[in-house]
Amino acid sequence: QLLKDYVGSVYGGLGQLLLAYAEANHLNISEKLRQVQTQERFDFNLWRELLDDIQTQVQSPALGVEIAKHLQPKHIGIIAYIAQSCDTMGEALTRYFDFHRLVYDGSPLKVEPFDDDNIIIRWDTLPSHLTTQITDEIAIAIMVQFLRHFLSLNHTKIHQINFTHEKPSNVAIYEDFFQCPVLFKQANPELVFPLQALSTPLNQGDQTLQKLL
Repeated sequence: QLLKDYVGSVYGGLGQLLLAYAEANHLNISEKLRQVQTQERFDFNLWRELLDDIQTQVQSPALGVEIAKHLQPKHIGIIAYIAQSCDTMGEALTRYFDFHRLVYDGSPLKVEPFDDDNIIIRWDTLPSHLTTQITDEIAIAIMVQFLRHFLSLNHTKIHQINFTHEKPSNVAIYEDFFQCPVLFKQANPELVFPLQALSTPLNQGDQTLQKLL
């Protein structure tokens, strides 16, 4: 019942991420996309509409993944700099979980055990009018892109990615990006992450900066 009437929002920087993708691919920039460029936050319904608008122009089989490749720290705001100031990957992920709604308040985020060696980062399923394959995959792809490129997690292999929607014709696009098995028609959108990676030290750790932030 709580999620039935749920209306989330996203950080305005994600609108700037969509603009960066649209400009890089020479797409038509809609008035709606222009309007969110100066907003601190905007409605999750509008986020979904903007993604759908771009999808009609590019017909990409993995749009969320393609957009996430353009991610910069500024697109997710203060949470990026908090995470980058941490000493370990586990600490950075804890901060991400604490503050993820500042960036992407679309699906409640939960962390649960998967097995002895992995944990699940899980997005609760939202009503069908709010969530699509694109909104799910961009949420997960943004997190993975951030972990890899701004927290230098390239050497850590993700265990598994789960999506709730129908299996697409070209799963290889997802597997190439995530570098792990990607399953569809699962109960929840999930990232299954190795526990041992949590102890990975971050070279740029700065506790003074983190406290200030």
